Amino acid sequence: MVLFHIELTTSSTTATVTTTTITTTTITTTTTTPTTTTATTTTTTTTTIVNPCVFGNLLWNTTGITVLGELPSTIAASGVFVDSNDTLYAVDENKNHVVWQLLKDEVTPTVVAGIPETLGSGNTHLQNPNDVYVDRYGNIYVVDSYNHRIQKFSSGSNVGETIAGNGIAGSALNQLNNPRYFTFDSTEAYLYVSDSNNHRVLRFATNSTSGTDGILVSGGAEANDTTTSLNYPWGIHYLPSVSNDLFIVNNRGESVMRWTPSAAAGDFVIGTPGVNGSNSTLLYYPTGIKLDSYMNIYVADSGNGRIQLYCAGTNTGVTIAGNGTSGNDAIQLSGPRGIAFDSSMNMYIGDTGNGRVFGNLLWNTTGITVLGGFPSYIAASGVFVDLNDTLYAVDENRNFVVWKLMKDDVNATVVAGTLRSAGTSNTTFHNPNDVYVDRYGNIYVVDTNNHRIQKFSSESNIGETIAGLTGIAGSALNQLDTPRYFTFDLTDTYMYVSDFYNHRILRFSTNSTSGTDGTVVAGGNGNSDTTTSLNHPWGIHYLPSISNDLFIVNNIGQSVMRWAPGATAAIFIIGTPGTTGSTSTLLSTPSGIKLDSHMNIYVADRDNNRVMLFCANSNVGITIAGDVSGGSGPTQLRGPRGIAFDSEMNMYIGDTGNGRVQKFMKL
Repeated sequence: MVLFHIELTTSSTTATVTTTTITTTTITTTTTTPTTTTATTTTTTTTTIVNPCVFGNLLWNTTGITVLGELPSTIAASGVFVDSNDTLYAVDENKNHVVWQLLKDEVTPTVVAGIPETLGSGNTHLQNPNDVYVDRYGNIYVVDSYNHRIQKFSSGSNVGETIAGNGIAGSALNQLNNPRYFTFDSTEAYLYVSDSNNHRVLRFATNSTSGTDGILVSGGAEANDTTTSLNYPWGIHYLPSVSNDLFIVNNRGESVMRWTPSAAAGDFVIGTPGVNGSNSTLLYYPTGIKLDSYMNIYVADSGNGRIQLYCAGTNTGVTIAGNGTSGNDAIQLSGPRGIAFDSSMNMYIGDTGNGRVFGNLLWNTTGITVLGGFPSYIAASGVFVDLNDTLYAVDENRNFVVWKLMKDDVNATVVAGTLRSAGTSNTTFHNPNDVYVDRYGNIYVVDTNNHRIQKFSSESNIGETIAGLTGIAGSALNQLDTPRYFTFDLTDTYMYVSDFYNHRILRFSTNSTSGTDGTVVAGGNGNSDTTTSLNHPWGIHYLPSISNDLFIVNNIGQSVMRWAPGATAAIFIIGTPGTTGSTSTLLSTPSGIKLDSHMNIYVADRDNNRVMLFCANSNVGITIAGDVSGGSGPTQLRGPRGIAFDSEMNMYIGDTGNGRVQKFMKL
C-alpha cells in the first residue's frame, strides 16, 4: 500500500495520549568461560502522539505507494473505504465497473461486487460505480452512478438489491440523477447521498427498497453558489461523534459547505464559492472529503492533483499528498477523488487519473538503540525478527555470537556461539554475518569466515554444518567462499546463500549435511556488471508469496538484481551497475535487502549510511533512516547492513559501524 501514515489515538474530540518509553538495556551472557555482564544505558525517550494539527506532528510521507492498479493493470479508482479490519475496498469506476477488496497485508485483490469489464443494469452489474461502504455486518453498499441507484450486497452475496433510486434518472424524491458519494450515520440506520445533478443531498434508510422516497436534507434548488444551494455536490461526510452537521463538497462550486441536516441553509467553510485556483485557500473541482475526530478536514482537490488538510476551524489548506502538478510518479496524483484512512491513519487515495489506489508509509527518523551502543558495542550485521517479535542479531567480529532479545524485554542473551571466542568448532563462529530462525525454533547462522552454514536445533548451543566445508574456502558445489546473507522459502525447506567471492547463489536443503552439493540458481560466471553475472552478492531476499524471483544485492556492483532461480540471466532493478553515488537512484556498497508484501524494496545503502525505500516498480529511492553524512547520533547510521521488520513494521537495522542495533518506530 502506499504508505501515508501516522499513528493517532483518538476518542471523540479529546486526544488520547499514547506514550512510548524506551528504558535501559542490559546484556547478560553466561558461557563456559567466566560470566560477563555488560550494561548498555540508553537515554529514556518518551514519544507522545496527540492532536496533530494542534501539536504540529501530522505528517504523511509525500511519496506514495501503489497498492491497487497502475500500469499495466490500471483501475479507475474513485471512492475508497477501509473497514474496521483494515480491509481496503476500492470502486473501479469505468475500467472494470466493479468493487475490489484487498485484505490487510495481502497483495492480490478480489472482486466483491460487479462483473469485471461488464457494465449493465442487472442486479449483479454496475455502471460507473463511484463510492463504496461496508457496514459492521459485512454488507456492501455501492453508489451505482450511471444506473442512478444505490445497491446493497448482503454479506457474502454478489447479487445486489436497490435501496435508493429506481434506475431512472429523475428529480422525484424516489429518484436520483448521477449520484456520487455517500455517508452513513454511526448506527448505519441511514445513508446520505450526494445527488449530484439534482444539487441536493437525500437521506434514505439502509433497509429501504427501490422506489422509496428519500428525505431532502440539504440543497434541492438549482445549482448556485449561495448558502441555500448546492452546486454539483460530490464528496460528503457525516461524523456525528464530533458534529451533527454534514460536510459537503461542491464540485463545480469549488467549495465545502457545513450543513445541518434539513436546515434551510448551510455555511461555506473552505474555498471561495464559484472561484477556482491553486493557492492554499482555493480549490479546483474538489471531490472526496473526510473528517478526523479532531474536526480536521481532508479534501481531494482533484483539479489541482493534491490532497489538502484543513486544520479544525481554518480555511487555509496544507498539501499533504500530491504537489499541485498532475503526474504519475510516486509524489504526484492525477485527478484524485476518494480518501480513506486505516486504523493507523495510513491514507489511501483513489488516484483516478493514474488508475491506481495510493497510500503511504513512514517511520520515525530517530532511532532507538535496543542492542549494543556505547560502551557495550556489538558488531551487529544481520538481524532477524521471528513470529513472536523476538529479535536476533549477529555480533560479527566483536563477540562472535548471536544475541536474542525477547519482545518487550531489555535483557539480551547469547543463543549461539561462545562469547569473544572465534573458532571453527561446533560451538564457535568466525565472523558470523546473518541469522534466521524457523517456525520450530531452529537457528541458522552464516558463519562467514568459516565458509559454512551452521544449524542449531531448538534450545541447543551445538551447531551442525549443513552447507560448506568448515574452514575451507572453495568454488566446488559443496564449498562456499565467504558467504554473506541468506534467505529461505516459505516452508523452510530450502535456503539460498549469497556466496560472495564465488559470485553466485547456491540453494541447499535445510536438512543437508556438511559437504553436500548445492545447486547454482544465480550467477556463477565470475564477477561483472552484466545481466548474466553477479558482482560480490551480499543481501538476498525471497518472498514467494508475492514473487518467485530472488532479489539480490551486488555489493561491489552497486546494484540490485531480480533473478528467477535457475535462469541464466536477470534484470537490474535498482542502481546503475558498477556506478557508485549518493543520489536517489544510486547506491554505494549496498548490503542488506528486504521486501514487504507490496513489493516495496528496502536496501541498506552501507557506504551512504542510510536505508532506502524503493516503492514497487520504482528505481528512485527515499531515505527512511540515516543520512549520507553518517554518524553515531540517534538519527544517524554508520555502515548499516542488516534490515528486519517486526509484526507492526517497526524497522531494525544492524548499524555495524556504530556497534548497535537501531529500532525505528513505524509512525
